[in-house]
Amino acid sequence: MSWAWRTVWFFLLRYLEGQAIVRAKRQGVIAYIRALQGTRHALLLLVMAFFIFHFIVLSGVGALVTGLFLLNMETQTILTVLFCIFALLFFVPIAILCFAFSERAWYRYSGAQKMVDDLKDAA
Repeated sequence: MSWAWRTVWFFLLRYLEGQAIVRAKRQGVIAYIRALQGTRHALLLLVMAFFIFHFIVLSGVGALVTGLFLLNMETQTILTVLFCIFALLFFVPIAILCFAFSERAWYRYSGAQKMVDDLKDAA
């Protein structure tokens, strides 16, 4: 009887150890994802401050150039080209920022997706 009780106790302890390890892994993955999200938000704020400053400077230059060309009404084509250039300089960085700070992209390329998939397989 003693050997049967020890065998059951052995397997019960191994099962509980396995559950504890899975629980610890789960908590580690959650902490990693939260840290990754915090890092992404901090980086977003820094880059946005950098780009806002540059957009202000670029807008000032664009207003100056466009204002000078507005004095001569015969250069409407030049104004259209200038408008397109400044619109492009505004929207291209916005599109790049939207992709760069996408939570899905960070989740996939940081390795968090692999960690969650491994955790799912372990559970």
